[in-house]
Amino acid sequence: MQYEQEKHKNEIKVLADTIKRHCPNAKENEVQLICDIFELKHLVKGDIIKKSDKQIPFINFLISGSVRFFVISKKGDETTYRIVDYPTFVDDKLFRDFKNMPTMTIECIEKCTILEAKSSDFKRLLNSNLTLNIFLRNIMMEEVADFMNSILSFFSEEADGRYKQLIEKYPHYLKNHPLKYIASMIGITPTQLSRIRKKK
Repeated sequence: MQYEQEKHKNEIKVLADTIKRHCPNAKENEVQLICDIFELKHLVKGDIIKKSDKQIPFINFLISGSVRFFVISKKGDETTYRIVDYPTFVDDKLFRDFKNMPTMTIECIEKCTILEAKSSDFKRLLNSNLTLNIFLRNIMMEEVADFMNSILSFFSEEADGRYKQLIEKYPHYLKNHPLKYIASMIGITPTQLSRIRKKK
């Protein structure tokens, strides 16, 4: 099926293919309706998709590039929670409905291409589009599993074990992303990470 957004059909195809991968029985017309609410947006390194103290009226889906999710302590220190460099939603949607839950800042750490939809259109479609509901549920289940694995690793592994787990799951991180972000994700300093890497 040819999607209507001819100007950015390749990016729309990435979204459509991701939906179908998560929802093998997706109805083609429902996939089309999902794709129709998104618009193309290009960002550069350092652009902030969302600040921790603000809610945005958009839902963003990463097509290419890399973003990091981080929190800022009262002292002003940044802690990177995760790096995303594959097609998925880039949002702190899991935490939006929890009171007193710290929200995250989302920053482009390289040139990014995203698809952006108005939150109002997205929510409206959730009321009638089964494919979108299944897709979002499966994405969120993956995120919850990843979040729980990260928490459990802090309880069950030393720093070198957390590093090993992260690099086994995301071997390209070392090549593509600054060590300071990787160190932050496993709860150590860049200097400590350098010592761990020298032992390997």
